[in-house]
Amino acid sequence: MFEPKDQEALRRLTQADMFASGVRVALSAWVPFGGIIGEFVTQFVPRQRLDRLQGFIEGLNERVGSLEDEFRARLVQSPAYSAPLEEACLAAVRSPSDRRRTELAEVLRTGLSHSDADLAGHHALLRLLDGLNDAQIIILMGYGSFGQTMVNPERDTFFEKHPGIFAVEPPSYGDDDPKESAWALRNHYEDELIARGLLRDMEGFVKPQHKRLEITYLGRLLLEAIGQPIAP
Repeated sequence: MFEPKDQEALRRLTQADMFASGVRVALSAWVPFGGIIGEFVTQFVPRQRLDRLQGFIEGLNERVGSLEDEFRARLVQSPAYSAPLEEACLAAVRSPSDRRRTELAEVLRTGLSHSDADLAGHHALLRLLDGLNDAQIIILMGYGSFGQTMVNPERDTFFEKHPGIFAVEPPSYGDDDPKESAWALRNHYEDELIARGLLRDMEGFVKPQHKRLEITYLGRLLLEAIGQPIAP
């Protein structure tokens, strides 16, 4: 015999199944791709979102597990902290990147040490992070996590781990499309970081093929918020 709460849960589940089935039937009429998209939005997407949320929770547990009581109390007592948590959960579900979910969990961990007055700025950093891709974070680390001296073995090792970003050179006449595409994307990523105030173009109006960039104070704040090292 079902308890009232079980009956309510069963009713909701049945309604959800009926809705999903109706969506699939309706979309399947739009051949040839209606059936494929219907299956995707009613089965694959919810399952994918659950997997991503689970990954985010696992990352959060690794970083905040020892601070569970503090984390719980902060959520109850501070709407200023619960707002970034809500946004981080949504961002974690949207992103296909495991790295991004780790960074989002780190933002919540570092936010625990901020006062409510400072959390508005931390929330702004989380929104900045949500607008960047993994390649842009790696570029930002290249300028902010290592000293920008002529010789820096640690930075060189980091660059060697990401040749698809740092080994890209300007295309010459006759180069194939992949090289041109890689260079165009590298420039696009850097231009977006400049537009968001995370990098600064040191050349001003002069535009050589290789930009002279440096990380801004805002860029350093973002790296700090996601737990990445900051060069002195």
